[in-house]
Amino acid sequence: MITRKTIIREAAMASFEHASKMQEYGLGCVFCPSAGAETIEQGCKVHGLSEEKIDELIKELNEIKIKEINEEDEETDEE
Repeated sequence: MITRKTIIREAAMASFEHASKMQEYGLGCVFCPSAGAETIEQGCKVHGLSEEKIDELIKELNEIKIKEINEEDEETDEE
């Protein structure tokens, strides 16, 4: 599960879709040096996102993660 405390780079490296989604929210620095130590919450605040937008981003990132897990499960079932 992705939370406000998840490190930006960890979320970005988990999936191309995660990196793209964070960039949509103005976190274009997903691969900059500070992304390895900064949480999603910290990065969002630095970039001026509201609390509501941070919650929205976290929700969308987790929806992507759930979708990817479900797709993996479907592929396993087909084998």
